[in-house]
Amino acid sequence: MNDSSVKSAARVLDLLELLSVTDHALGVSDVSRRLGIPKSSAAMLLATLEKRGYVVGDRNRQFSLPPAFTGEGSYVGGIYAVLRRLARPAMHALVEATGESSFLGILTPSLQLQYIDKALSTNEVRYDTDISIPRALHCTSVGMVLLAHLPEPEIERFMRHADLEKRTTETISEGAALRAELAQIRERGYACARDTNAVGVAGFAAPLFGWDGTIVAGLNISAPTLRFDQKRDPMRSALLEQAGAVNEAFSRLRLRSAAAD
Repeated sequence: MNDSSVKSAARVLDLLELLSVTDHALGVSDVSRRLGIPKSSAAMLLATLEKRGYVVGDRNRQFSLPPAFTGEGSYVGGIYAVLRRLARPAMHALVEATGESSFLGILTPSLQLQYIDKALSTNEVRYDTDISIPRALHCTSVGMVLLAHLPEPEIERFMRHADLEKRTTETISEGAALRAELAQIRERGYACARDTNAVGVAGFAAPLFGWDGTIVAGLNISAPTLRFDQKRDPMRSALLEQAGAVNEAFSRLRLRSAAAD
């Protein structure tokens, strides 16, 4: 692939990511200005993507992402593409700093945890799991940090309908105790799960916030419980540092988008 092809591919991704972090439709001139490309190039990009169904244009030729990229339950494109791009360096930095595995998880419309990316420890004995399977919120560090930062009506909806299954003797399976734990998570800025989903696995998770300040994901570091107990403090510190870096990157993206309006 030549340099021109690489630049064209990068522009397509830049355009999709721009639309994903903008809360209103953009015209050709807007795209040209924000991406710093000629109007002719912006028009060609938008026309190609519209023809392929990756953007939709209204009667005024204002463009936005289609519902398939932005609606509930969509984990391809849009905000999740941006999320993975911003979080992946942090995940690899966590693995390098701690020697343990890192996971990135989001909330599903049915109020479950869905992992969308992972970076694994190089230790022979390590934590790994299938990220294609949705998981319960109340017994995982990422699930609890997501739940803790939801609006109160959503927390109430979860409490009314969730099955707080007791996976292990350490699982929080009573509503009042879970509410108290969620309050502590909000106060201290991270969640801790030790043997709550499976005996022998423990981890921390920190919240990641989108351009509008709402919770979009949880960043995790997990380890076999024995190693977790030996290095809790450095694992927690590394996680909070990297989560802060991702949140700062989201803030810069938000400010850049706002400044271009």
